[in-house]
Amino acid sequence: MVQQTLPNLVEYHAAWNDFVEYQGHQMDRAQQLDAASGAATRKAMMFLIAFAVLFAGAIGSFVMRSIAWHVNNRKRSEEALRSARDELDDKVRQRTADLARVNQALELEVAERKIAEAEHRESEKRYRDLFENANDIIYTHDLQGNYTSVIRPAKRLSAIRMKKHSQ
Repeated sequence: MVQQTLPNLVEYHAAWNDFVEYQGHQMDRAQQLDAASGAATRKAMMFLIAFAVLFAGAIGSFVMRSIAWHVNNRKRSEEALRSARDELDDKVRQRTADLARVNQALELEVAERKIAEAEHRESEKRYRDLFENANDIIYTHDLQGNYTSVIRPAKRLSAIRMKKHSQ
């Protein structure tokens, strides 16, 4: 039995060694595939991270340029507005000064006219007093010879003469 069993046992042991060696190769191959797959995954992950960083950088750059453009545009607009306001303030000051000068000239003219009117009224009053209280015959007439005004004593005198002529 030992003689029959021993060659079977050696054959079994050889088959077992072949099986273990085959399984070892399979495990080595699986490890190599797993290592290759891990390396490919790490490469893909690094590529995706680099892509995400570049994409985020591009977005950040775009946003920063856009914000900078808007800020500069706003600064230019504010400067233009400030300049226009300053020009308008200067024009308002100039027009106000012009109006003040014109107003002073008008006030002076009004004052002069009031004085002239007062002098005219006074002169007219003197003339009327002279004209009304004179004892001489004073009259005015137009170019056709029509009497336009006569003082009261002349009216009375002409009325007295008319009475005398009618009697």
